[in-house]
Amino acid sequence: MNLSERIDALVYLGDYLRRPFDENFQQAVRQSELANPWFTPENIEKAVDAIAAFYLERDQLEAWISLYPNLTVNRPRKK
Repeated sequence: MNLSERIDALVYLGDYLRRPFDENFQQAVRQSELANPWFTPENIEKAVDAIAAFYLERDQLEAWISLYPNLTVNRPRKK
């Protein structure tokens, strides 16, 4: 997967996270709150929104990558 495809995948993830939470995600939110009351549904929703808005936007990802002009994308090794 080249760098452009990786950015596309992260942008897609950001778009996905902006959708209304499906039943599986809502269940995970409920379990998180039961395990730790600090993780309220409202706080989790704000955190997910912030991640999508501040880290998974194409322009922000491309600006971040531009800070590393000598970046090379290595293929994972197969065992």
